[in-house]
This record gives sequence, C-alpha cells and structure tokens, in this order.
Amino acid sequence: MELKRGFRDQIEKYVDIQRTVDLEFQAEGPEEVDFCCFGLDGQNRLSDERYMIFYNQTKSPGNEIRCMPIRSGCVFHVKLSLLPDSIQSLAFSASIDGRGSLRDLTAFSFFLKQGGEVKGSYTLRGEDLEKVKSLIAVEIYKKGVWRFLV
Repeated sequence: MELKRGFRDQIEKYVDIQRTVDLEFQAEGPEEVDFCCFGLDGQNRLSDERYMIFYNQTKSPGNEIRCMPIRSGCVFHVKLSLLPDSIQSLAFSASIDGRGSLRDLTAFSFFLKQGGEVKGSYTLRGEDLEKVKSLIAVEIYKKGVWRFLV
C-alpha cells in the first residue's frame, strides 16, 4: 500500500502486533543519514535512555526494539506487544550527519514490513523535503490501540 505523508491509522490493520514489525528506512544521496528510535512516555519525553536506539546502542533492554544497519539505511525490528507500559510512543527520526540538509537527498523511503512482506511504504524526493537537518519520519503511538503516523 502506498502511504502519503500525514497518513495515520491503526497499525493492527496492516500488521500483527504480536509478531515482530520491521520499519525500514533508506536514504540515497550525497549526505550520510543517521536513524534513531526514541521510546517516549505519555508526556512525549524519552522514557529511559536505554530506549534511545541508534547505531551506537542497537537494542532496547528486553530486545523489544533492535536496530540493524543496511546499505543506505536502517531496519528497526519492533515487538510492540512486549514494550513496557512506560513506552507510549516510538518516534523514528532521520538526521543528516554533515553540512547538508534532507533536501539534498535524491530519495528517502520508508517500508512497513512483516515477515519480509511490504505492508505499506512511501518515497520522498529531495524536493519533497524541507531544508532541515532532521525529521520525524514515522511515529507509532498508543491511543487506546497502537497507531502509526507517517
């Protein structure tokens, strides 16, 4: 399913939250992009430093979130059903590591996957992105049930 920025829905319509959900990000272009997942509490604050998952801290304490670098990007393996109650949302960010901006990218893509099957995706071109250093690419949050916003 082709997703558009600003789309939000219940994530259970697309994946089984009892199983691992994969969020794959790819960035193409002259700039190096760092990807991070922030586990946030009900006040949208970092719940615990151990729930900031990135290239230097690749997994959460209980392996509910794991980060795996891939060519031109990163895949986060997430087990929503195992997250502690203190985690009310996950914010996945992309940040330029250098002088440029996200606008310098030739393509930025997101894929929501389960079991290797793409359940939803979007691709943006540099001209679709603002001249900023970082953005929240996807949010998964709990509002009664788990939902996602792209």
